[in-house]
Amino acid sequence: NARGAPHPTRPRPRAMRASSDDLDAHLLGAAASHAARGARRVCGGRLDGDVDGAPAVLVRLSWLLELLASGGRISARQQLPREAIFTGRITDDVLVIALSYCWCTKAHPDPEGLVLADLCVFLRYLDASRYWGDDHPTARDLNIHDREVVVFWDYMAFYQNLEPWPASGKKEDHGDSRTPEQYESFKRGLGSVNIFYAHAKTLVVLATEAHRPLKYNDSGWPFFEFSISLLPGKPTNGAIFLPEANRWIEEKCGLQLEKVPAMSEVAKANASYYFLLESNRRGERILPLTPEAFAPQVRQKTVTNGADTELLVVKYRETYEAVVRPTTRFELSNMASSATPAHWRSFLREVLPRCVDLVHVDLSYNEAIGGDLEDGESGEGCVGGASERGREGGSKACAPPLAPCA
Repeated sequence: NARGAPHPTRPRPRAMRASSDDLDAHLLGAAASHAARGARRVCGGRLDGDVDGAPAVLVRLSWLLELLASGGRISARQQLPREAIFTGRITDDVLVIALSYCWCTKAHPDPEGLVLADLCVFLRYLDASRYWGDDHPTARDLNIHDREVVVFWDYMAFYQNLEPWPASGKKEDHGDSRTPEQYESFKRGLGSVNIFYAHAKTLVVLATEAHRPLKYNDSGWPFFEFSISLLPGKPTNGAIFLPEANRWIEEKCGLQLEKVPAMSEVAKANASYYFLLESNRRGERILPLTPEAFAPQVRQKTVTNGADTELLVVKYRETYEAVVRPTTRFELSNMASSATPAHWRSFLREVLPRCVDLVHVDLSYNEAIGGDLEDGESGEGCVGGASERGREGGSKACAPPLAPCA
């Protein structure tokens, strides 16, 4: 996977302060102060000022749908038309989607528009279902309503080194097609790319079906994005598994939403975003990996630039320290079957003890931790599968009464 631009070296990333760090300030290149802004505030300057010099840009949902309809393909940032780029403030009225996917080729991430087509199935549904099921308060709370939807897509977000790579075939011989200002923007953007995936306010779309022989989780960058997007700093509905979501959309609405005109209001309510999230909830969710566990795994993955492997190790550690250590809650009920007893043992022994501010753990409805943990690992004093502890200490991880998953 060739993130950003094929370039022989990449900068050491800036540490992410917290999962709710100021995304708008990052896009503008300003220093963010999490303590001053508060955990849920996303604000700052505007992107309609120095768009050219911003570390990253976001593209508009409507433009992506128009691009697909016209048979076009995505362009590098320096080739994007102005109308593609979002130029407002990142507020609660804006939903930022971060796309995690595999580049189809080294020269272009999506030359045939296959990734674009997959993504647009979800975007089209999201746009159409803004108010479906609003009579139900739970569905209403999750619907996007009038929020503007914008997308972080690495190839369009960062300036790319388009020439002469890969024509020369020798990385050490080629130059860089970007201007010094563009390259500086690229370095600043890439240095904080982890914010887009671990940020508490972004929705990560995990396009886990690769349109190439090398699989998604065999690739270094997608594995990194996947791992940090499922850390506990994000809400449980903060990541969508795109293949599963699109299959659900096809069944309920049709891939082109061709079923929607004939759908009643009740049928639309039953196809609301709430039910898509419910169908997608388990997916391939994983337990948080410690940096020590992540490092050997990512070193077995394939990356286009070998230097990226150690960069990913560093970036994961930075993200983990910013997101996992200070967390106060783990909501890990009804995890996917891929969370084995061995994974749970690692989590209870190595992750939980490091979370010094932890006050709540929900491990309910996980068959794998029923009777396979050693004495003392399942905790005690748990009510309804959730454990609580005071600030004075004594984390209690619990194995709840088990039940078949619904």
